[in-house]
Order: sequence, then structure tokens, then C-alpha cells
Amino acid sequence: MRRLPTTLALFTSLAIAQNDTLTAHPQQTLQNGNGNLAPLGVISSGLFAEARAHILVPKDELPSSPALLTGIEFNGGATDTVHYGPLVITLAPTSATQLSSVFANNFTGPATTVQNGALSVPWTTAGWVRIPFSQPYAHDGTSALLIEIQKVVLPDPVTGYPFMTITTSSSPPRTDRPPMGYAFSGPGGGGSVATTAAYFANANVCRLVWNFTPTVRHQSDVGVSGSQYNVGGSVELTVAGNAGELWVLAASLGFLPASVPIPGFGGALRIGGPVVFGSGVLGTTGEGTQVVALPNNPSLVGFYLAYQAATVDAGSGAVVLTNGTDHFVNS
Repeated sequence: MRRLPTTLALFTSLAIAQNDTLTAHPQQTLQNGNGNLAPLGVISSGLFAEARAHILVPKDELPSSPALLTGIEFNGGATDTVHYGPLVITLAPTSATQLSSVFANNFTGPATTVQNGALSVPWTTAGWVRIPFSQPYAHDGTSALLIEIQKVVLPDPVTGYPFMTITTSSSPPRTDRPPMGYAFSGPGGGGSVATTAAYFANANVCRLVWNFTPTVRHQSDVGVSGSQYNVGGSVELTVAGNAGELWVLAASLGFLPASVPIPGFGGALRIGGPVVFGSGVLGTTGEGTQVVALPNNPSLVGFYLAYQAATVDAGSGAVVLTNGTDHFVNS
């Protein structure tokens, strides 16, 4: 009898360890109801039991200084446990802005295998589920990030294959971002070791877990139109760092062509013409929030905003610039 993998210390991240900070790609709203089967899902017939997928996270969304990446979070389109045998996750730096259909061509920097082995993941629709890495990934502070997921799903000996999708990104989809490339098959079909991506689609939304690194992320509730970031709605931005640090938030109309180091600051400036609009002190959880109201003005539909934060150590005065994050205004 084939033995199912042991469930590791995965959890729905309703509470965040104080030394963990998060970036959300492209955002952390989980209300659009759309999903993809390929990277981590499966259907009850066993189709999609094997897959290989590549996701590209743009450099401006990642910390602007060297940092350790210790886990990744996804959201399930159903509540059930999926048994992987194995699940392999490999990360690599890249300067690319789009993905090749040839998987090997997307690896242009040193690869780090952060998860490799049998794993049972208790997916839920209620929130984010974290896959902690057995080997941290060292981000260089300047590169984009290639995420490769190779999975083989095993049937449960009693219930067989579950039905599981993984939530995809915002509604409407961010067509300006690089799409996810993937290949899939049924059991034994070789989808997990495919050499080329047969399909490209809207990427799974994910959160990246960083160790002791200041970050900023955002979300927006769905409006009456069914879209996020809609006119008349709001955006909630979360700055994360060490409890008691000061924080400031700035907005602009876009990212700079290249990051600009600022002497004496940690990290680098990612956004052009920043306008500071919020500040505060990080609470006991190491987080602070700022809500931005989007005017109920139809002429703003399609308007683009980028954000970056900075944290300031209250004792030493050391300033660290975070990653950037962005969104469009929708109808």
C-alpha cells in the first residue's frame, strides 16, 4: 500500500509571528472566486494530478534590500486536504519581465529548492495557508523572482482525489502582469516533469513570508460592481516590521525604471515622485494600517497607483525602505 505523506506544520495564517512579514502578489484580497487547478489543484477524476508551473513575481514587488524568504502562502478554492507525493518548489532570481514557454529558459540565476518531498496540505477557503520552506531563499534585493512548482497529487486511500483549485489574482485580472505558464496531466502522465508550458493564464495570488524584513501589502474589498479597487471603494495598506518602529507610506504614479539607493537608508527607492500620505507606529503585532478612500469619480477608472513604505527605528533612527506594491482603479 502506498503511504500518504505526513502533514507538516502548515497553518492558516490568521496570526502572524512577529518576526514574519508579508508581501502579497499582486494583492491579498480573496474575494474574486476564481481559481486554477494546475499548480496545486486537482479534480476528482485525477486530471491535473501532475503539473509543472512557473510564476514570475516582478522585482518592484519584492524587498528592496537583501532578505530571507522562508515560506509561501496560497488560498484554497475548497476546504480539503491534498496529498502531494512529491511537491517540489524551486526559486531563482531573474531579470526577466515575461516567461518563456520553455521551462529551462526561465532559469537564468542560481536556483534554490525550498520544498522537496511528500506533503499533505489542509487547504481552506477561509484564509491563507502557509507552506514553510525547509531551505530559505536568499533574495538579493534587486532581482525578480521565479517560482517553480512541480506537483504529483496522490489519491486518498478512502475518498480518492479531492476537488481543489487555488485562488487566482484580482478581479478584474491584472493583464499587465506576466501570466503563469504551466503544463499538466493525469496520474503518471508526466505533467510534473514537462519541458514546456502548454498554457498561460492568470497567476495564482500568493503571499511571500519574509524574515525580519520591512514590507508593505494591500487589499481592497469587492464593490457592488463585483470588482476590487473600484471607484467609491477603498484600499487598505499594511506596513510590517518590528513593533514600536515608526512607519511612513508614500504613493506615486508608477515605479522608477531602476531602483535608486539613498545614502544612509536601507533598501532603495522604487517609486517615482513619492508623496507621503500616512504615518504611524507599528503595534505589538509589528503591523500598522492605512485606509485610502478612492473617490467615486468614473473618470478615475484605469488610474494607476504605486506605493512604498519606510520604517524608522525609534532608537537608532535607522531607515529601511520596503518593497513596492501597486494597483489600478476599477469601475
